[in-house]
Amino acid sequence: MAVPGKKESQKLSSTLSQGGAEDFDIFCEQCDRDDIRLPAFGYCVDCEVHLCQTCFNTHRRPKPLRHHQLLDKDHMPDKQNIPKSLKPTSGGKTADLTKSCPKHTNEIIKFFCHDHNTLICSVCVTLQHTPTSCHVDYIPDLSGQILDSTEFKETLKDINKINRQMLPDYKRFLKQRVDNQQFLLKMAIVEIEKL
Repeated sequence: MAVPGKKESQKLSSTLSQGGAEDFDIFCEQCDRDDIRLPAFGYCVDCEVHLCQTCFNTHRRPKPLRHHQLLDKDHMPDKQNIPKSLKPTSGGKTADLTKSCPKHTNEIIKFFCHDHNTLICSVCVTLQHTPTSCHVDYIPDLSGQILDSTEFKETLKDINKINRQMLPDYKRFLKQRVDNQQFLLKMAIVEIEKL
């Protein structure tokens, strides 16, 4: 598959001809964001991402990335580094979908099937949850709609109201804990002095 601005190398071409996305466990996280699954060729320690050969070779070109530490294929981590937190972008959309599909472990969940009330990857959409049989939505599109909804805004207001109501009780609880710890500290100092 041709990618604008990327040239396919001979090594990469032979790797791709070996099979599909399920054939390699570690893939380029940069290309995967564009729904292109390429095998990892190296790893950037600073960005904590695996890179294909093209991304690896061009990673240090932009000025902010010039001092990043790159590891070649022999020294890179042998497990895919998928961030644990989602990074929201402007407009409330999700920049990185991070949970792997239970059926297709090398695929990231990117869709929601309303008919089956389940999270699915692009392979699931193609094989089992086709647009003709199921109502499927792209998760970042749905999350953007939810963040703009009145229900979400009302829920946030309710949470803030509850927090304000709980704050005095929480402060009192914390003061009791601090007082108790200070008492225990004094008792420990008395015991140490006796010894």
